[in-house]
Amino acid sequence: MQVSSQPAYLQSVNTVAEKLGSDIHTGLSQREASKRLRQFGPNLIDISQKYSWIQLLLQQFVSPLVGVLAIAALLAFSFQEWLEGIAILVVLIINALIGFFMEWQAVRSMNALKKLTQMTSSVFRQGKLIKVNAATLVPGDVIFLEPGDVVPADCRIAEQSNLKVKEAALTGESTAVSKQTRTLPREVSLADRSNLIFKGTVIIRGNVKAIITATGPKTELGKISHLVQEAQKAITPLEKKLNMLGQKLLWLTLILALFVLGVGILKGQDPYLMIKTAIALAIAAIPEGLPIVATIALAKGMLRLAQHNVIVKRLGAVETLGETHVIFTDKTGTLTENRLSVDTLVFEFGTVNTGTVNEALTNTFAFEQMIRVGALCNNASLNHQKSESDNPFFDPVGDPLEIALLQFAENQKVDIDKLRTEFPRIKELPFDSEIKMMGTLNKNGKRPDFLVCIKGALEVILKESDFILTKDGKVPLENKHKLLNLSDDLASKGLRILAFAYNEIDKPEDQFFHNLIFLGFIGFLDPPRAEVPKAIQTCKKAGIKVVMVTGDHPETARNIAFRTGLTEKEDALTLHGENLKPKANLSEHELDNILNTNIFARDSPVQKLDLITIYQN
Repeated sequence: MQVSSQPAYLQSVNTVAEKLGSDIHTGLSQREASKRLRQFGPNLIDISQKYSWIQLLLQQFVSPLVGVLAIAALLAFSFQEWLEGIAILVVLIINALIGFFMEWQAVRSMNALKKLTQMTSSVFRQGKLIKVNAATLVPGDVIFLEPGDVVPADCRIAEQSNLKVKEAALTGESTAVSKQTRTLPREVSLADRSNLIFKGTVIIRGNVKAIITATGPKTELGKISHLVQEAQKAITPLEKKLNMLGQKLLWLTLILALFVLGVGILKGQDPYLMIKTAIALAIAAIPEGLPIVATIALAKGMLRLAQHNVIVKRLGAVETLGETHVIFTDKTGTLTENRLSVDTLVFEFGTVNTGTVNEALTNTFAFEQMIRVGALCNNASLNHQKSESDNPFFDPVGDPLEIALLQFAENQKVDIDKLRTEFPRIKELPFDSEIKMMGTLNKNGKRPDFLVCIKGALEVILKESDFILTKDGKVPLENKHKLLNLSDDLASKGLRILAFAYNEIDKPEDQFFHNLIFLGFIGFLDPPRAEVPKAIQTCKKAGIKVVMVTGDHPETARNIAFRTGLTEKEDALTLHGENLKPKANLSEHELDNILNTNIFARDSPVQKLDLITIYQN
């Protein structure tokens, strides 16, 4: 059962449903769903290798050095060197137990994390909307998702209302993306498939009804997991060195033992005595304590990482941190906070960065009114709470842009709840992808009139605005090109633009998008983490090259690279995924170009793995 060889985004919803033998209104029957679950398997992605505790324990003995010590112990016992044999055996057992205990704890921690990710989904079965375990979903199921829901499988969108999806986990896109139902006319990259939603992404706004086209390992997230699983597993530098040392010791002790044995026999010594002497010398030459010293050192490193909430599955992986020469890092959520924040404010009388907001600006009516409009024309909530230790925190719900506006308002000492009480909402015109605006009509404080609050795309709001607010009051809006040019300049640096306007009217109206007074616009950015610039400088001082590889826009990637100190040039070279050939087709010049670039944008998972292979080679 499959959609067909043609991708689902190139087909209509009805065609996809027909190919999958489903109905977009009623979904599958329970019997058919059960049959398909047996056919396709559970909707799970699990690439971790399954180890029993016995396998994990036996793995601790797989090493040339351990093999040499085991042979030494056997030889010691065979010649009744009990103390030496027992000493070597004790070392091997302690070494294995330390390694086993540390790795078994890591496996248990990973399994506990997996249990936390189990979820349910709303699905239509025989026309009824029911909740089921997401692992039981199958191709052809019709699901319904709302804000906060994690998409459980790859789906073709059938119906949607003001849908926005956070796809950072899959594409690296730092901002929520809008979706639609229309069939796309041609093949496009993963990030541009606007009529599909993907497993592992999150619904931020609106709701959606969609038909599942792929589950488990067949999803885009599953394909990425498969690529990671298929990637060549290299042993760590320490393992290489210990293996080489074990082989050299084996040959060296054999040569020395044979030399002593040969010299003794040539001099007429007792052959049996010389064999015992040669074996004793061979055992003495082997450093029995080396494996346990290495294991204890790695175990200590593993415990120190655990104190910082870092789980290391393999003990040997701890050592690779000290051998690192190049670090490949994602952008969204790694170098950045994976949340939008207000970065730049643009008014008729000037542009200001949030880091340089001063009283001269905050005391203007334009600034106060923009804060007010941003908080009132807003459906998000910060949900302030307190932890068990009585520490305040918030659990925001809503569109990331609207959350950012509320956070900025609170940073300016604005009481959001009080503001919304003073200006109660009378009517809302929700955001629509066609008009690209959202508006609310609010009671204008204690005054008898009403406040119109509008936010949306700059070019649309400029078109609907007749006036612009200056420091001295409102004046006719004339020079729109200047504002559009400023917007283009900020957008070229990776900022997302949102414009604001208002009006005051005597009585409520159904359509109030007219005669607006333009306030200005805000540039939003997913900000760098505060600790990242220092960490990058530390890496550079240690001789480690840091390379950013992201699925986000080149302008955004370049901007964050400059802000974090990853590059010292604001216009640094950024290699776009469209210009990156498969590694087998790269010329020497192109390889050199890749090795001299440390910003890669709009890259697919396959390209990311290719880049790692190129650097490893």
